[in-house]
Amino acid sequence: MTDEERNRLLKRADRTFGANTVDQAMKPVRAIVGPRMPQGQENAERARDKLRNDQDPTPIELAALEVMIRLLRPALLYRNGLIDDLPVNNEYTAELRQRWAAFRPRGAALAFSIGRIDTTSGQHLGTGFLVAPDQIVTNHHVLEALSYGTMQLERGQGEIYFEAQWEPADQNGPVAITRVIKDQPFLDIALLEIDAAGSAGRQALQFDDKNTAEGDEIAVVGYPMKDIDRRNPRFTEMLFEGKYDVKRAAPGEIVKTNGQIAFHDCSTLGGNSGSPVLSLDTAKVVGLHRSGTFMYRNEAVQVSELRNFVTSH
Repeated sequence: MTDEERNRLLKRADRTFGANTVDQAMKPVRAIVGPRMPQGQENAERARDKLRNDQDPTPIELAALEVMIRLLRPALLYRNGLIDDLPVNNEYTAELRQRWAAFRPRGAALAFSIGRIDTTSGQHLGTGFLVAPDQIVTNHHVLEALSYGTMQLERGQGEIYFEAQWEPADQNGPVAITRVIKDQPFLDIALLEIDAAGSAGRQALQFDDKNTAEGDEIAVVGYPMKDIDRRNPRFTEMLFEGKYDVKRAAPGEIVKTNGQIAFHDCSTLGGNSGSPVLSLDTAKVVGLHRSGTFMYRNEAVQVSELRNFVTSH
């Protein structure tokens, strides 16, 4: 590792654990997950100590540190149009608590501009968000599933629920998706038209004016669904408390960028496809979440590519 890489990782670990040891910070999570929780606190602590001493951790130690960091990334429920606060019994740093407290009202103001995309038969497919009164953005692969690969839609095939939160249940019903405006398979973006009457009074999300960089703090807002049998560990059932297909905000940070793509460590599951990645500072869109596996790697399209696609169509 280079000096810069070691320094970035140490700062990320310190932002996560603060003044606590890894073991102290993980106690609340361990109490929730129980015996299924991955082991590795000692290796993670050794990795952190080596980083402080400008030494390279071993691959096993690095992997353990990454797992422990990601286990502390919550996915907080929306209730009555508000986002839950960080749990009081977890050892989150004071800095993160302050930043989350500032983000919560901004994120809540956008609550009903981000919706769950379903087939009209009730199958949950992903997330979409308003970019104009009659337009939503989601992923190309969500459109592919919704259209059975035809990449064309008309009214009656799909709908979006903007108010699907944990409590109360969606009371205004779905808004019809009416057609495909444009899609981009390579970057995994789709722009869809919806019934403008159904989105009246909802504000379109704003794009940030710059791409994300490593260390930027973000939140992914969307609808994680139960997909533990396919690709995610079974202890996610305990972390998500069995509450799926409802709106959640998951804080985290950008861990790497590579041209058009940013990688982040927010807690996402299947169903988050098409979620907006929001800046924790401004609540503006800084990316479009497109894929991920819990505790492994999450990918998002950078906002410059997303903005160019949307504004050109």
